[in-house]
Amino acid sequence: MLDVRYATEQLSDYESFMKLHKSFKYSESNPENEMEREMVIKNYEEYKEYIENIFFAVLNGEIIGYAVMDVEEDDLITCIIREIYVKSNLQKRGYGRSFVEEIKKVAKAEGFKKIRLISANITTDKIWFLLGFRPVVVTRDEYEINLK
Repeated sequence: MLDVRYATEQLSDYESFMKLHKSFKYSESNPENEMEREMVIKNYEEYKEYIENIFFAVLNGEIIGYAVMDVEEDDLITCIIREIYVKSNLQKRGYGRSFVEEIKKVAKAEGFKKIRLISANITTDKIWFLLGFRPVVVTRDEYEINLK
């Protein structure tokens, strides 16, 4: 069973995050977004700054994925998934779906009414649609779902 938990300041969490983070490559599906990938967490100090926004997907005690979430200051009812990743060797097994479903539960419990997902990977468009997300009209690479 997949568990979802917040990241901690433990060095092992940081090391697991960085290992996954380095293996997550936008360039595999959308090369022009390689620059965007460079702007994300680069060291332990930055990791600690984001720590309250990082969730881990944990399977049998092993961290197999992460999500980086955020809240826009002018929209406190919407949380934003800026990155979400599951180990490539565990993709297409339902773990990503379970991870998103658990994130939706956490967001709803914390009072959010909507989740916006930023996805530059055109190969995942169908997945977001199947999980209930719908494109945001203003841009093609953002999706959102209303939490009921």
